[in-house]
Amino acid sequence: MNREQFEQKRRSGEIKWEHCPENEAVVNPHDIIEDKEWNANDPKFWNHHGRTKEEYMDFVQSGRADEAAPPEVSRCSDQYVLEKDGNHRIAASKELNRPIKVNVTGKYIENKQSQDADNSRANEKPGNEPDESEEIEQEM
Repeated sequence: MNREQFEQKRRSGEIKWEHCPENEAVVNPHDIIEDKEWNANDPKFWNHHGRTKEEYMDFVQSGRADEAAPPEVSRCSDQYVLEKDGNHRIAASKELNRPIKVNVTGKYIENKQSQDADNSRANEKPGNEPDESEEIEQEM
């Protein structure tokens, strides 16, 4: 799932966020759904904090990034959603194909109400809609 698909599910109510006990984990950076404004191909991205791409790459490659506060993410199925700072470390980790330490602080779960509504619609048979009198009785 990419960020756009994730945002669509979140806005539609298909998924909802729940806090979970903080848990540090080392994950594949390719499993992280990054910020929608993230674009590592834009040279301005790397210079955003007055550093160069090479400095970020060295920071990650040397292992110093593992000593810094890890980026906060939330679990979403088999992926993670970046919640706070960490775009540059994640981008460098992706490019270096190096695992990254994150702090999992929440999780996105399927919204039961949304799922129940989808299931009830799926169980309806075409052409078996109630007529107006049945609808009025059901409302009363």
